Amino acid sequence: MQSSLARYQMVSIGLLAAMLSGCGGGGDSDSSSPQTETSLTLLWDPPPAGEQVLGYLVYFGNTPESVYQLLSTLHDGSDVDTKAPQVTYRSATQLGLRSGDGACFRVKAFNASVESDFSNTACTTIR
Repeated sequence: MQSSLARYQMVSIGLLAAMLSGCGGGGDSDSSSPQTETSLTLLWDPPPAGEQVLGYLVYFGNTPESVYQLLSTLHDGSDVDTKAPQVTYRSATQLGLRSGDGACFRVKAFNASVESDFSNTACTTIR
């Protein structure tokens, strides 16, 4: 019997972007102006109750068509609460992004035997 997780497609992924004040780094060392840093928080709905989820796979790309790079494997308990999943990345220091760059994400749930389908794609432009 196949788990319904394999047929589950997360369709509700959200992306919140917030500027962080007083942050530098992530830019060229010869630049005299500080780099802006944006906090990118992904939030999504967990699979239906009764589905065992061991974690989530977060994929990244600069455009909706390029979201195939595995960015993070988040494990239940240590990296993410699988019942209220979210994760935050810093645009410059963790993702290497600058103002004007695109940031797009997709997520999959996984358990011991299967992965879900991809979520929808959530994108923003770094300011």
